[in-house]
Amino acid sequence: MDTIAVVSVGGKYAGFVTIADEIKPDTTDTVKRLHAAGIREVLMLSGDKDSVVQK
Repeated sequence: MDTIAVVSVGGKYAGFVTIADEIKPDTTDTVKRLHAAGIREVLMLSGDKDSVVQK
């Protein structure tokens, strides 16, 4: 089952992302592309315990 997270920019609705448990092989490239687009802070949201998140 996926988790839906609502995204806001400047306090206004900007969209949503769907989050699944599996980390995709191109995650590193995606984060680099977000940084190149000017997005400096990228966070991972998780309800899992820290040991799962760190993996």
